[in-house]
Amino acid sequence: MHHPRNSNVTPKRCVTIITFLSAIVLFCNKYELSSSSSVINNNTTTTANHLRRNLSNNNKSLLYAHLHMAKTAGTELNQQMARSYRRVCGNKGFTAQLSFWFIKRTQMFKRANYDDCSWLSSEEPVRFWDKLAGDSKRPVELHVPCRDPVDHLMSTIKYMGGTFDCDDVASSSSSNNNNMEAQIDKYMEWVKHRFTPRLYRHTNFHIKCFEHNRIDAYVDVMGQHLERRRNKIQKEHFEVPRKHGDECIWRNGELKDYVNRYLLETYAYYNFCDQCMGSDRDILPAVQQTLN
Repeated sequence: MHHPRNSNVTPKRCVTIITFLSAIVLFCNKYELSSSSSVINNNTTTTANHLRRNLSNNNKSLLYAHLHMAKTAGTELNQQMARSYRRVCGNKGFTAQLSFWFIKRTQMFKRANYDDCSWLSSEEPVRFWDKLAGDSKRPVELHVPCRDPVDHLMSTIKYMGGTFDCDDVASSSSSNNNNMEAQIDKYMEWVKHRFTPRLYRHTNFHIKCFEHNRIDAYVDVMGQHLERRRNKIQKEHFEVPRKHGDECIWRNGELKDYVNRYLLETYAYYNFCDQCMGSDRDILPAVQQTLN
């Protein structure tokens, strides 16, 4: 028998249940965001604003951290730091364990208690730093290695086994521009996942920069803040320099300038480095030479 009075009961209940579940999801998402990003300030989302901001809670013991940007000598730096200082924790080296293959196989880095570290290096996507900002009991001084944008692009292309096509010359033709930009993004899109302006929003983060290939100088400077190992282990070098003469971009000044400008305007990482290097946030300011 058909019961018209009951025909609307199920839809109404479904709507009620869906509304209730939606409210729960929204609440959980809001709670997760507030817990993982409890130190976010939406007013400091630009590079310039962050570089002008002072580190809050600077009376507490800092956690020094290194954002491992691929092809900026991060593996060698992490290894040298682990060989030189105590309580170093990184994807590519711990004070107590220098084999990064062992670290990866045992998930040693992911299982580490970062509050026990004095210097931390991560090559994880930016969400790693978002989580650390919410979890860390200490303010974080994050060190970002900076490299010439075009040189970084060429090094990345070589590492990926590709070849940069200079025939896609940037010109007044929009199609040529699009081809060139697509070629760049093909190799560099990953940079956007390592560094984003979202990092500026963490009020317990103080971001600094340094020239990527001045490893020895960086390691020496960190000796002012970290406890040295009793027996420093001999350093190693990991990468053979590439041959710039094989790369066509260095013979085309107009193209090089276009690519450099595109990287600066499109990628927050290069924009940050451009504004940070040479400022008071530069960890390794240029050595002043005295003329006799």
